[in-house]
Amino acid sequence: MLIWLLSFFTAFAQDLSFGYTPAPKGNENPALLVTPARPVDEMYVEISVNGKTLTFTRKGLAAGAQQRFEWPRDTKVTHADAYVRVR
Repeated sequence: MLIWLLSFFTAFAQDLSFGYTPAPKGNENPALLVTPARPVDEMYVEISVNGKTLTFTRKGLAAGAQQRFEWPRDTKVTHADAYVRVR
């Protein structure tokens, strides 16, 4: 049963495409980009950056609809951690 659960979640993770803005320009904020390959009931994203944690929840997402999760730009910050959960 545990192996089935692990393989189920691994298979779903492969249904997501990830991207980011490597070098924001002008007034653009840094962002994590997530695109589901199939419809998603709910997407929860948690981004930890510069000692702060931002949380986002999106519901009823269509397949192929790119989601953009931004955080305030700070040129001194070069690292962010993200956690993504979908169902």
